[in-house]
Amino acid sequence: MRKVIRAHLRPKTATDAMPVLMKSARWHTIDILDDLADHQEHAKHYSAAVAMSLAYGKYPQPYSDPDVVAANRCLTCLGVALRPGVRQVDAWPFL
Repeated sequence: MRKVIRAHLRPKTATDAMPVLMKSARWHTIDILDDLADHQEHAKHYSAAVAMSLAYGKYPQPYSDPDVVAANRCLTCLGVALRPGVRQVDAWPFL
């Protein structure tokens, strides 16, 4: 696992990903300049676009892209599930 992760964090890999990062950053900046009030959604789209383009080679165009919507829904559920103190299990230490 360590070798797989480290292979993607080398300086050579970062230079290979630079065009993808620059394209995503340019679109992110344009989106924010067009609609500043929706900056949180622009940031979500930017992070999803970078992750999907680097991992799968697919750049999501619209905000209603099913893959982006599914990823954001899963991340929201994961964030809620990992919040400490929400579950009853946290109240009983013997569990």
